[in-house]
Amino acid sequence: MLQPPLPTYGTPADWPLWPVLPFSIVQWARRLALSLVLLLFSAAAAAGGTITLAWDPDPNANNVQGYVVIYQSNGTEPPSTIDVGDSTSATITELVPGQTYYFSVAAYDANGVMGPPSGGLAYLVPAIVTLTPGTAPDGSASIAWNPPTDIDAQGYLVSYGTTNGQPSFTVDAGAATSLIITNLASAQTYFFSVAAYDTNGAVGPPLGELSYSVPGIVMLTSEAAPGGGVTLVWDQVPGLDVQGYTVSYGTTIGQPSFTLDAGPATSITITSLDPGQTYYFSVAPYDTDAVAGPPLGELSYSVPGIVTLTSKAAPGGGVTLAWDQVPGPNVQGYTVFYGTISGMPTNVTDVGIDTSVTFTNLNPGQTYYFSVVAYDSHYTPGPPSAGLAYLIPGLVRLTPGASAGDPVNISFPVVPACWYEIQASEDLTQWDAIWTTPVYQFNNWVVFSDFDSPYFSQRFYRVVSHQDDSP
Repeated sequence: MLQPPLPTYGTPADWPLWPVLPFSIVQWARRLALSLVLLLFSAAAAAGGTITLAWDPDPNANNVQGYVVIYQSNGTEPPSTIDVGDSTSATITELVPGQTYYFSVAAYDANGVMGPPSGGLAYLVPAIVTLTPGTAPDGSASIAWNPPTDIDAQGYLVSYGTTNGQPSFTVDAGAATSLIITNLASAQTYFFSVAAYDTNGAVGPPLGELSYSVPGIVMLTSEAAPGGGVTLVWDQVPGLDVQGYTVSYGTTIGQPSFTLDAGPATSITITSLDPGQTYYFSVAPYDTDAVAGPPLGELSYSVPGIVTLTSKAAPGGGVTLAWDQVPGPNVQGYTVFYGTISGMPTNVTDVGIDTSVTFTNLNPGQTYYFSVVAYDSHYTPGPPSAGLAYLIPGLVRLTPGASAGDPVNISFPVVPACWYEIQASEDLTQWDAIWTTPVYQFNNWVVFSDFDSPYFSQRFYRVVSHQDDSP
């Protein structure tokens, strides 16, 4: 058992505790031979500090009715006394940790007359060790403590288990004042204590105790958020020590560039991510002291890229849209939005994993506005493509001149990679080409003025389109 060193003190007369006894009483006490020897003492760091004193009375003493324990912490304060009756041991509690106390025992007879005190004993109450918990990777706990200065400790034993006061495991930390204990069960509360041992291997009482709840493993999931973002969701980590969560992420695995405090929430939406970029996310809990634990969940997420949309004419007054496949494992398909007013689509078509689609039976001469977005496994859309306007060909408009002799104006939509012939006829049987267009690279209305129209009593027109086959 660890015991503080006992200093040497003088006779009881040298102690400032004892009143001067009359000569007759001293003589009486000597006749009773109340010689007391303290045989056993032990101490344990408890609430306020505790010491147990025990003694054997002189077997030759007579008329002893009981004992009084006398103690004080210094010579300026009045001593305290405890009458323990005829018991030969006493437990003194609520001693101040780190304080030295001086003890002695005196016997008294049936008349309450007290004999001389025993030899003095000094005891330094051990300071209570403060254990500090900290999280460590892989379901572990880091325990640290301040070494006590009142005992000759050669090393420390850390005991722990899942039931308070009933440790299942003991680890020798040696002379170190911290220890990482691994292989703890997630979401389990453990109770730890530390005890010192001396050069002989004698183990003292526990010097400090604490409980620690091991955080559980975060199950991290993700889903796309509108506007090039991602929503992360995780299970709440059980345990009284978890006060909140931090989310770290970046474009290089293991090297986060950003950290967000999600507080006690178990989800967060992160926006303004770069389309087509892969990000790596991790979530870690922190405790009441803002001490962060290890990352408890990690994942990578590829933000759906922006779709680059192209178009070409399709038979039957239609259009074919095409786009490059968006990179990333999270892209599960594409959705096409369109309508006749920019920014206000009235039609939605899910094309699955295809990267092109043809729309037919659209109104010739009408402009349609298209956009495409990629979506993930949760059908959450990524950022939309740039809008594409497409004027449906197939409509010819004739506008007569304002007065006799003015030409007829012929207008019609054109599309890229096509060229056109305007043909004229007097009888709808014989058709002659009166104008050939270049190959257009745009989609818009063009106008041709027939200055020969005033010379004909009647004239019919038609527009013939041709696909450009040149390389």
